Amino acid sequence: MLKTALGDRATDKTDGKDGDTGDEEVHSGYEEILSQHSDSIMEYGPKKPRPGFSMYRKAAYRSHSLSPSSVNKHKQLEKERKKQHRSKGTETRRFQAKALTEAFERELRKNKVQENIGLRGISDDEEEEETVVKVNEHSLLPLMLEQFPFLCVSDPTLTKMWKQQITQVEQLKREAQRENRSKKKLQDEIEEALRRHDLLTALVKKEYDHNKRLQDFRDRIHRQRLTQSKIKENRQQIVRARKYYDDYRVQLRAKMMRMRTREEMIFKKLFEEGLQIQKQRLRDLRNYAKEKRNEEKRQHQNELDSMENYYKDQFSLLAEAISQERQELKAREKSQAQTLHKVKRELRAKMEKEIQQLQCMITQNDDDAFFRELEAERFRARLQMASFQYSKNPSPRGQTS
Repeated sequence: MLKTALGDRATDKTDGKDGDTGDEEVHSGYEEILSQHSDSIMEYGPKKPRPGFSMYRKAAYRSHSLSPSSVNKHKQLEKERKKQHRSKGTETRRFQAKALTEAFERELRKNKVQENIGLRGISDDEEEEETVVKVNEHSLLPLMLEQFPFLCVSDPTLTKMWKQQITQVEQLKREAQRENRSKKKLQDEIEEALRRHDLLTALVKKEYDHNKRLQDFRDRIHRQRLTQSKIKENRQQIVRARKYYDDYRVQLRAKMMRMRTREEMIFKKLFEEGLQIQKQRLRDLRNYAKEKRNEEKRQHQNELDSMENYYKDQFSLLAEAISQERQELKAREKSQAQTLHKVKRELRAKMEKEIQQLQCMITQNDDDAFFRELEAERFRARLQMASFQYSKNPSPRGQTS
């Protein structure tokens, strides 16, 4: 019973984790959007002091940002996400409590059925043809009076029987009420444990979010400072590079006319060498690709051969297991047939013996009281095989079917 309940609870937790993963993905998407808008912001406004801290903090300043602000939108989305998460947590707790209660009820019903099942005697052909009697909680005594209309029962005895029947019904109702109270108490305990678990999870998640926001803020300030230092360094490098470039351009113009012819010859020779290198490179690549294709083809063929041998071995093992299972099945069928033949022979001998005893009793005793006792025994046997039905709102007299 506990394994079944824990299995249902594990399944519900898995579903809850999947839903939380989806919420975290949406939240990460919102954080990426906000980080894109807040790259150029040093710090956003004064923050509200937290109740757990007594340290004084410096007043933060607001820097002007060129990107549009999306703080209100983020707050609204955060509220909606928290509301959805809270409702989802409540539904999850209810579903888990319901699943545990249903598993407990199934186990109780299973135990009751196992306790109520007993050894039943072997009935003859005439009793098998009769229908099973269904008795309600108030219909036992009326059914007996209907089955024995010729029997005269005194009023005190009948009143005593009715009182016994009503007492038994009230006792069954009290047991059902106690069982319902225990189920409700168990469900309340489960819901309380789940609520505490959710509160602890929410506190841990809130602390994690706070630390993450603080770390993100520190990283953003550090990145902005690095960006400013890089911009300053780049400006200085640009000024130095421009100066060097001007000097180099003056010197280069003087040498340009002398080197142009020489550069053209060098470029032409380099181009011809490049063509030869490209041609040789293409040939090498083609040969290499051909060798790789042949090698892959050989590996593929080897894999196919190994798979074919493996499946041949598996099929042979499977055929051997099937043949062994068939032999075991034949042996079991043979033993079952022998047992069935033996039981039939014993039943036939027992029925013949009972018929002989009944014939002797009929021929020896021809009294009406004997037949009434025989009918009472027959009704008692049918009553033992009857299925009792109990309604939640019982009436003083039930219906039989």
